[in-house]
Parts: sequence; C-alpha cells; structure tokens
Amino acid sequence: MKKTVYMLMSMLVVFSILLGACTTAAPATTAAPAEPTQAPKPTEAPKPTEAPKPTEVPAPSMATDAELDAAFGGMLSSMQGYNTIKMDDLNAALAEDKPPFLIDVRTVEEVQESGHITGAVHIPLNELAQHMDVMPDFDVPIVAYCGSGWRATIAMVALEAMGWQDVKALKATFQEWKDAGYAVTEGLPEEAMKLDVAKPDAAILASMDVMLSQVSKPFGVLAAEDFNTALADDPKMIVIDVRKASEIEEQGSIDTGGLEQISVPLEEFVAKRDMWPADKAASIVVYCGSGHRSTMAMTMLWSYGYTDVKSLKGGFSGWKAAGFPVVGGAAAGSAKLDAGYTALLGNMQAYNTIDMETLSAALVEDEPPFLLDVRTTEEVEANGHITGAVNIPLNELAQHLDLLPAFDVPVVAYCGSGWRATIAMTALSAMGWENVKALKATFDDWKAGGYAVTEGLPEAAQSLNAAAPDADVVAAMDAMLSTQGVKPYGVTTAEELNTALAENPDLIVIDVRRQAEVEEQGTVDTGDLPLVQIPLESFVANQDQWPADKAVPIVVYCGSGHRSTMAMTILWSYGYTDVKSMKGGFKAWKDAGYPVKMAGNYLDLAFSTMLENMDSYNTIKADALNAALAEDQPPFLLDVRTTEEVEANGHIVGAVHIPLNELAQHLNLLPALDVPIVTYCGTGWRATIAMVALHAMGWENVKALKTTFEEWETAGYAVADGLPEPGMELNAAQPSADLVAAVDAMLTSKGVKPFGVTTAEDLNLALAENPDLIVIDVRTLAEVQEKGIVDVGEHTFIQVPLEEFIANKGMWPADKAAPIVVYCGSGHRSTMAMTILWAYGYTDVLSLKGGFAAWQDAGYPVKEYVAN
Repeated sequence: MKKTVYMLMSMLVVFSILLGACTTAAPATTAAPAEPTQAPKPTEAPKPTEAPKPTEVPAPSMATDAELDAAFGGMLSSMQGYNTIKMDDLNAALAEDKPPFLIDVRTVEEVQESGHITGAVHIPLNELAQHMDVMPDFDVPIVAYCGSGWRATIAMVALEAMGWQDVKALKATFQEWKDAGYAVTEGLPEEAMKLDVAKPDAAILASMDVMLSQVSKPFGVLAAEDFNTALADDPKMIVIDVRKASEIEEQGSIDTGGLEQISVPLEEFVAKRDMWPADKAASIVVYCGSGHRSTMAMTMLWSYGYTDVKSLKGGFSGWKAAGFPVVGGAAAGSAKLDAGYTALLGNMQAYNTIDMETLSAALVEDEPPFLLDVRTTEEVEANGHITGAVNIPLNELAQHLDLLPAFDVPVVAYCGSGWRATIAMTALSAMGWENVKALKATFDDWKAGGYAVTEGLPEAAQSLNAAAPDADVVAAMDAMLSTQGVKPYGVTTAEELNTALAENPDLIVIDVRRQAEVEEQGTVDTGDLPLVQIPLESFVANQDQWPADKAVPIVVYCGSGHRSTMAMTILWSYGYTDVKSMKGGFKAWKDAGYPVKMAGNYLDLAFSTMLENMDSYNTIKADALNAALAEDQPPFLLDVRTTEEVEANGHIVGAVHIPLNELAQHLNLLPALDVPIVTYCGTGWRATIAMVALHAMGWENVKALKTTFEEWETAGYAVADGLPEPGMELNAAQPSADLVAAVDAMLTSKGVKPFGVTTAEDLNLALAENPDLIVIDVRTLAEVQEKGIVDVGEHTFIQVPLEEFIANKGMWPADKAAPIVVYCGSGHRSTMAMTILWAYGYTDVLSLKGGFAAWQDAGYPVKEYVAN
C-alpha cells in the first residue's frame, strides 16, 4: 500500500511538470499571422537534473527468539478462555460507556459485500501491522472478528505480541452475528481516525508485519479430509497436539499412522519451545479440540519463521466426527472411572480383603454377603464351589451384571488363588458396587479348613436386575475383562521380572506400597530402568505419574501381590495394554535374592537435611580446623586421598585414612552419626565428594577442609610423614544397608581420577562439539542476576540454586545418561550437586573446576541471565 501511495505521488509530480510545460508553450493571443511562416522549433526545455535518490531507511531488525518468547509468554500466562469472547458478551460490552475497540480483519471485498459490525474499524489481516496509527492505547480492550473466527484468532495473537494487553477474538462467524439480530452497518466503515497513541516495539512490529503480509487464503486452514490425505502422502509431516494432558487422556489422539506427533499444551507452548521441530521448513499440522488453540499455536510458529504450518479445522472433534482413526483415550471417560476408583481407594479397609473365618461367620448370618465365584466353568465342575455361591467366570463378569444384587449389598468374590477375586473386586467397585471384598485365601485352603463346599457347578443364578451401572463404565470393564480376564490374568513372577529388567529396555516398574514401607524395606533394583513410586491409596489421584504411553510394558508390585493387582486392574481399565502384577510382591523378590536398593526418598531426606542445615556450604578453613583439633573433643579427621599420595606426602596428624573410592567399604572405622567429621584431600575436591556421600549415609555434621594439603603444610600446621596407623574399628554407626550399597556403587566408579573434574577449556570445547550437553548453574538467583551466566548457546540451561536442589528435582534432566556439566562460583557447590546427581544414578556428570570465575577469567562468553 505504501508503494501505491508513492507511485501516485510521483505521477502527480510528473503530470504537474508536463502541464506546466504545455501551458508555457501555448500562445497568449488568438490573432492569426498575415502569412503563415514555418513555426520555429520549440526551444527544448533543459533536461531536468536527476533528482537525488532519497536516503534509504534501513529496514527495522526482526525480533529475536528471546523477544518473541517474552511477548508470547506474556499472552499465554495471562489469557482467559483462550482470549475469546461470545456474541452476547460482545454485544453487551459494545453498549457500555467504554466499549472495546472493534476491529474487522476481513478483506475489503468481504466488508463491501456483507457490511460490518456497527462501530468497527476495518484493517485487512495482512495489512494489520501497517496501520498502527489507528490503533488505541495498549491498555484499551480490543475485540477482533472476521468471517469465521479464524483470522480474528491470528490477529489477536499478533496484537498481543505487539503489546496490547487485552485482545479477544469473537467466537462466532460474522453471519451468526447478523442472524442473531445484532447491529450491522452496510458496506465499509468510514475511514478510521488516526490516534497515534501506541508505539509497538519496532522489531516485534517488523516480525508481525512480515508474518501477516504473507497470510492469504486459506489462512493456514486444513480440513480433516485433507489432513487424512496428507498423513498418507507426506512421510515427513510432523503433527503437534496443543491440548491439555487431561484432554488427551480422556479423548485419545489422532492416529498419525506412525508419523511424529508432539504433545505440547498451548499453555506451555513457548516455555517448551525446545520440543518444536528443529527444521523451520518442516511440514507441520497443529490441532487442538476445535481449532482455536491450534490457530494460536500456528500463528506463533509463523512468527518464529516456520514456513509450512497449518491448523486443523474443527480440531480433534472434527477429526473424530468425520470417522478418521483415533488412538488412546478412556473408553468410559476418565471422569467416570476416576469417581468409581476414588470411592474404592478412599473407603477400602484392609485393601478390601476378607479372611476365611470372617467369611464363614458372615455366611450364616441373617443377611449373608452375596458370594461370587469367578473361576472358569471347568474349574468349578472339577473342584466344586463354596456353598451358596453364584458362578460367573471373570472374563464374562460384566456381561452378567443382571445376576448381581443391588449396589449396597455386600459382595465377596473368590477364585482359585485370590488373584482373580482381586481383579473382580476392583472392577465391581469401579462399576458402582459399594462393598466388595476379595477372599484372602485359595479355594483349596477353604476346603482344607473344613468350610462348606458343594460339588460341581451351582444351580443357574436367578436374574435380579437390581443394579443399573453406567453403560460406559460397564463397556470399559467388559472390554478389559474380556481381554485380560483369561489366563495368566496378568501374573508375572520375580524371576520373570528379573529377566525382563535385563532384556526389555522399555520396561517401567511401579511400586504401589506406602512411603513408610519403601523407606523401611527399600525397592526393587531396576538398574537404569524407570521406577515409579505411587502408593495405592493415591494411585488415581496421581495419574500424572502414570506412563504417557499406554502400550509401554509395565510391571506393578507391592508387598505381597494384592495391591499391585488392584493397580494393574485400574491401569487396564484406563486403556493400558501391557501391565502385569508381580506374584508375591517385594517379599518374593527379596526372598529370591534379587537386588534391592534404597529408594530416592531416602536420599531426598538425607540431602534435604544436609542442604537445610549446611553452614558455609559445609566447609571449614585451615585455622578453624587447627583450633578444633586442639579441643577436648576434636572432630574425626578423615583423609580420602590415595594410599600413594599419603605415603609420598604424609598426612595431617590424627587423621584416619580411607581412599575416596573405598570409603563406603570401611564405615566400621567411622564414629557415630552425630560425631563431627572433617574430610580432606589434596585440593578439597574429593573432600567435598566424601562430605556429601557421608551426609547421604546419615552422618549429621560433616565438613570439607577448604584448603589444599600443601597449603596446610605450608602454614606450619601439624603433619606426620607417611601413612597413619590403621584406623580403629569402632562399629559406632549403622547406616542403611541400601544407602551404603548405593553410595559404594557411586564412589567405586566415580571416586577415582579425574573425580568428575572438567575445566573451562573442556566445557567450551564440549559446548561446540556435543549438542546433547546440558549445563546446570547452582548459584543463587542474586548471583546469576548480578554476574551473568555461561553463554551456552542453544544448549539446554538449567538454573537451580544448590539450596533448592532437592526441592526442585523436577527440573533435573529426565535422561540419567545425559551429559551434564554443573558449575557454581568456584567449584565447591557444583561438586556437591554433581555428587548428589551421581547418587541418584546420573552417569555422566562433571563439575566445572574454578566455577564461573574460571570461565570468565578465561575470556569465554558470558551473557545476562533472563528468567524463564
């Protein structure tokens, strides 16, 4: 449009010159000459000198990714109702004393033909960023609309990015507005008044203008039919789902046929920009529930330079309604299952089991429980049944609910071993029965106990039709029981789990015991495979801890097998397809001699205590240690250098020597857990590792000497030649065997040279060569804000103050094999953090020697810290 104006002005200038020339050449009189003479050649006007070219104004620079992050991050954090407004709300707002600024972003042709909402200002979408002079101030509410709502969403996102604080998109078509009888004026609105009150950031404005100027029909719209075709035709397509996890859990996802699908909720879209495709030319389709959120995400991607992004019209709902394939989702709807299982887990007593004696007594009462036998017909025919029972095989249970009593009648389920009875009890509870128990005994035990048994099958049960469970829940239970309610009923053994841990790298193990049990007994040692700990009591409340992939292989265990079978049944009913429960539970695993380790909760407690109580980051200076060694009750002094170092250089008088990599193997030489200990080495590095390790195992007051051995000796403090006398066996402390085993495994592998040391030069090289490197800064927020941070380029950067390192475990890298470098101010705190990460099973962690000071002194790049 600017070019058009410039051309018109140029033509006017030329036309004026020509007109002036013509006027000068014409004679002033009309009298004819007596005799015509040859007209003299007109004097040629001098050629105009070439006008100087106007000075070219450099194009404004485009916004950086960081600037876009800030702009869009602000929008996502403050949006309400995804920044939409309904027709009736807009109509009411337009009648107020201070109505919102109304902007129509359709084309000129559309507005001329259809009219506009009375009071609107008209700017076509692709020209929006070129007419800032007609826009109101940043704090004035704005409502954008178009023909369908699609372009209004794009406009809303762009305006929010440019600084307007309250922009909404009309959640209706223009035709719907007209049909509702709201105020419309024919044709184009009058020319908008120039306000010149808002001045967006030039770089953001330039980026939005470039993006919007390229938006043309169909405005990124992709129909479900076209998307389905594209999935088959474009093997490199990437699909992004911006719905919430709860929506995906309940509804499922689009079946992309194996193409890459990324799930990033819109609320976290900018915060998780590292999940976006790396290739900005990649073919991308975004979808949500209906199309609005995906259009917001599409607009953001365009703004960052992505060139081939579309938004699915109608979203997941439109896709599903068209009959295209869907994967996952809870068949009955998670809300209904949640309600049933929450009631079960909240009201259960003794995990809803009943013993033989109690059941036998209940069966002779005036109102006995309803007795349900869920074995196969063949089993019952061969072995008989408990007198008075009704037989419904487990896999047919949900198909014969007419035979069951009312919801409030007590039911007891039994089978051959108790396993299927647990599954049946869980399923019936989900379907609404309020008091269901599983017999905690085998059928053979019942017979051997002399309780009443009748041979063969019971008589055909009478149809009661006493309960009417929700049809969706029944359908979910029937689908689950028909598949899983047959042998082997999800049973796995300790031996099979041990084999699976070695052979199946995708296996996930879930422990559903209570916290106290885990802390007291330890956990199954799953090696490098994930172990999730969720007490059964809160299993449904903590669904966010369940694996995201419902096809992933899962083994659940508890103390004996009952609770894990309940959890397995729950997972089955939510659509998990490969879940097993370990027979005999943790006891069977441990009795079989398979490896056990301490749980992360032990370490959480130990390290949290250390970080909360540390003074000067648990360091002690040479003069303070020298004074303490002269007191009546000196600290226990521990030298963790190698034998060769001590033999060659001597030791501090009074020290006990245990090499760092052997420390956990000689705890019998250490004092009680409450006795103060000071560790030292050659430089202070290993002393820090030893200090952290001892805290992990339970020692309450351990400090690392903040000086080198050579500095101690140079200061004239007491040193003895060679090795000290062997330490006396004290056997004064009894740390947890599991913790000791974990620390020993860590120190055996990490407590040898180079002890996790990396230099500034090494880090700089790694940043250039290792794209997977993750850098963690454990300084305080005040430090990073004052001094800046290591410039890690495009690498992942995490800032977690050491004081909050355990409390913010959720910020640690998910992959324990990821290469990690930790740094602080000088190297001490990062070595503490490195040791903590080692203790939790991280295998490739280094600490920056000399810390941020060494990096900065070496002249490597530093940048200002900007909080996410």
